[in-house]
Amino acid sequence: MYSVGRYVRCYWRVSGDVEVDEVYVNAGLKGRGNHGRIILLGRGPRCRGLRAGRGRGGWDKDVIPVFTIIGRDGHEVYIPSRDVRGETVARIASRHIEAGSRIYTDSFPSYSILQGMGYRHDYVNHSIGEYARGEVHINNCENRASILRPWLSAHRGISKDNLDAYLSLFQLQRNTNKLPTIEKIKLIVKI
Repeated sequence: MYSVGRYVRCYWRVSGDVEVDEVYVNAGLKGRGNHGRIILLGRGPRCRGLRAGRGRGGWDKDVIPVFTIIGRDGHEVYIPSRDVRGETVARIASRHIEAGSRIYTDSFPSYSILQGMGYRHDYVNHSIGEYARGEVHINNCENRASILRPWLSAHRGISKDNLDAYLSLFQLQRNTNKLPTIEKIKLIVKI
């Protein structure tokens, strides 16, 4: 485990067969406490209507990419990021995935950097309608994304500054959901 600001994050390194994908979460500078920061950024309040601009999200667009790393042994890691560049993917993979693991992704170009990092990398190409090829798929990541979004929406809007804390709680719940209650309590007290 490690500390991020004032929050403690459970730290699991995933190994073996690992799926990696990104999901985009709406999270901005929300609440009265951020009014001054919004003015300093030189922009007006956040617009709730149709969003201008297309393409991938990012920190500046208030659509935060969250990398989902799902080990087929059951461990899950959720990492918010400022961008989805290859260098970011390499840094996240080196911190959270054991060397020598087999990584399954989609064909997003940023994931191609994993091939030269000591990982066995294979991918599916969604653009040609390929979603699974034997053991090669990221269906578990897609599944967790469909669970994460409604879980976050129940909290009525997340500040991007606090997104890591929410993801840490979600990760803890997901990684301990099969433990007996007393084991969960021991783990939380240990943190």
